[in-house]
Amino acid sequence: MLVNPGQVKALMGRQSARRDARRIAEFLQDGRLDGSFVPPPEIRQLRLLLRHRIALVEQRNQLHNQIRNFIRDRRFEALLGGERFARGYRARHY
Repeated sequence: MLVNPGQVKALMGRQSARRDARRIAEFLQDGRLDGSFVPPPEIRQLRLLLRHRIALVEQRNQLHNQIRNFIRDRRFEALLGGERFARGYRARHY
């Protein structure tokens, strides 16, 4: 069972691994410690995929901004007119 370390630390007395293990077991049996939620493997996999998707979206946005700034900084108006992602830029600046 996984237990919140903050709860265990608050209940501990002197440093002795054997005594601490016995005390933790007693506290678990008495219900004085709450077990932590460990998600099942399917949920962990979904969370991993979601984190990866978020990272990819952030990377795409960074590249989009870099390209837009490159074009804006070098004043390539001809390219701005034809680029799909420059619509918002044109609306604000022209």
